[in-house]
Amino acid sequence: MNVNKVFRALGDETRMGILEFLAKEGEMKAGDICAAFPQHSPPGISAHLKKLLEVGLVTRRKEVQVRWYNLDKEAFDQALEWIHCLGMSKKSFQRSRFNQYENHGKQNESRQFELFNSSLK
Repeated sequence: MNVNKVFRALGDETRMGILEFLAKEGEMKAGDICAAFPQHSPPGISAHLKKLLEVGLVTRRKEVQVRWYNLDKEAFDQALEWIHCLGMSKKSFQRSRFNQYENHGKQNESRQFELFNSSLK
């Protein structure tokens, strides 16, 4: 899942409304989704559903000529996890950065020691 594309898709009020509608109602027919948003044309809703499908926030299944849409809860969980990671405190962020640098330094010391020992042989 491309987080940038997901958040661009979430930046549209209508798409957010569609996602909220699907979260509340569950799997819905495309026609019922269109009916829930009478201020938009069916082709407009179809374009929004296509975008949500492309970024992986909804799933679609076809039943003869009817298309059913549903919220992809796994994709939503991934997006929420990413947001949660942003909420890391500054201290834990600095600690994780320090650990990265510390581990990198230990790897370099280990390589230098190995090179030094091999040059003595």
